[in-house]
Amino acid sequence: MFRRILHALGWTALVATFALIVLVKAFGMHIVLYGGGEKGIHFQFSKPEEHFAALEKSRAEQKNVPSAQALLDWLSRPAS
Repeated sequence: MFRRILHALGWTALVATFALIVLVKAFGMHIVLYGGGEKGIHFQFSKPEEHFAALEKSRAEQKNVPSAQALLDWLSRPAS
């Protein structure tokens, strides 16, 4: 009886491992461990390349925005 239970648990672990590998490799699933107080492991399907491309685009747009100091200098100049 004990051997039968171990056999079933072994096959279950093997199938679960295989399914996890297929999800990660074929479908792009990511296993995310958050350290910000959230407990547990989170699974998500995302494309990091698209996220980083959007992040870089946002950074490039922010370089074109004048800084707060430039705004203060403009406001403090004498009126003409």
